[in-house]
Amino acid sequence: MFAISSLQGHSGNLSLLLKNRGQSTASAHIQMDQGTRMHETLFASTEGRMLGVDLALTGLMLLAFGIGWHLYPDRILPYAIMMGLNLIIGREAGMSFGYASGFGHAQVVPSTS
Repeated sequence: MFAISSLQGHSGNLSLLLKNRGQSTASAHIQMDQGTRMHETLFASTEGRMLGVDLALTGLMLLAFGIGWHLYPDRILPYAIMMGLNLIIGREAGMSFGYASGFGHAQVVPSTS
């Protein structure tokens, strides 16, 4: 694949290289077209749109933690630890740490859902 992408502009060399490797030039063009269309079709499916929404929500969460870290550095650290435990270890660890840290239902339950 590296040899094909590095010789895109040199069609004569590309044909010779592909004939030596046992491939036709038509299959090489199909492979190049699939690579360029991949980013266009990523968000066309339901799973791709869900991925986009998940990435946007993750970015918003990181932005909220950044703003909270600057405004309330002492109060945001236990909440960030609770979210990290929730993501890495599991819901039970996050909820246990949240309740043990003195958070109420309003802070613990939405962070574990």
